[in-house]
Amino acid sequence: MSKTGFYRVFTALRARCGNPKNPSFKNYGGRGIRCNWTSFNDFKKDLYTDFLEHIKKHGSENTSLDRINNNGNYCKENCRWATRSEQQNNTRRNRVYTLDGKTQSLTMWCREYNIPKITFMYRIGHGYSLSDALKTPIKKQNTCSGTTTPENKKAITVDDLFEMYQLLTEDLQKNVDELKKTINHLHERMDSFDVRVR
Repeated sequence: MSKTGFYRVFTALRARCGNPKNPSFKNYGGRGIRCNWTSFNDFKKDLYTDFLEHIKKHGSENTSLDRINNNGNYCKENCRWATRSEQQNNTRRNRVYTLDGKTQSLTMWCREYNIPKITFMYRIGHGYSLSDALKTPIKKQNTCSGTTTPENKKAITVDDLFEMYQLLTEDLQKNVDELKKTINHLHERMDSFDVRVR
């Protein structure tokens, strides 16, 4: 089993938590995050069945180990198998919003309610509550009389615009960071192939 993806997950998390020379150590072991599994067999006993079920449902390329609490250790109680999208929305950098007892990132809320992020940010900047910003249907623009707006709107301020700019910048930076991770991952995978040049 030492050549399987499941085993590689275990060795990777142990390295980033316990090896100061690992490039990811600063974000894991350097922050005090530990791997509570003392052996691969313990890890397998706790997570292998769920791993197989997740792969069956989402595929191996869309299955990764995710810590529920990003400041918590790697352990059975704090780990789950997640899709790339779920994992990208569970990072320290994401802003999360709670509505009706449910907490999610802005991206997940907008996806759930089919609202563009810029619409959400515009609405928040104009005094909408979180619930109204997500649940109010998008009104079509009337090309003769301009856009329709709610009666309870407020003037948008420079601070509102700056916050919208910051949110967009953070999203862009997250996308760039994820792209860099993907490129590094592809380089690592390519390096693992035995390629001979003639």
